[in-house]
Amino acid sequence: LASADVDVIVFGCTTGSLVGGLEYDRVIEERIRSVTHKPVVVTARAVVEALKALGASRVAVGTPYIDDLNVLEKRFLEANGLEVVDIKGLGIKDNRVIGRLKPDQVYRLAKSLKTSLADALFLSCTNMPTLDIIDVLEEEFGIPVISSNTASLWSALRSMKVRLRLDRGGVLLKEKL
Repeated sequence: LASADVDVIVFGCTTGSLVGGLEYDRVIEERIRSVTHKPVVVTARAVVEALKALGASRVAVGTPYIDDLNVLEKRFLEANGLEVVDIKGLGIKDNRVIGRLKPDQVYRLAKSLKTSLADALFLSCTNMPTLDIIDVLEEEFGIPVISSNTASLWSALRSMKVRLRLDRGGVLLKEKL
């Protein structure tokens, strides 16, 4: 990637940047930047920044993960000033299975969360299909909904100073770019 003519590099794995500890996302960012000399977006950090840009402080979190990864994610979000009011995972260990989830399965996961206690909903995992349901969930819950992918895209576009309004992907992509 160091020789690629790109404007930004995205490390697009939410929990992959959490397994090394609370500051591991920053370690990954610095390692990539020091080798490539390019701006770097790390999904976990992008999620925190996106939630804060939306004014969120209490977050419900839906994941495809097993409980051990949910514990890491909750710890990371809370260490970054966000209260996790509910977190549920689907208990999936195989990333290929996550990628084959149907949007209605992710929708049901989101509907099972205590979103009435939250001021934002976060659907975690860059391999989990979320784009087709974010706008529907925002309308139903009346709160912002972000995913690992929308947060990463938002952060990458901002790092490139791209200002535009997308017609889907939730309030983050429609209003906060």
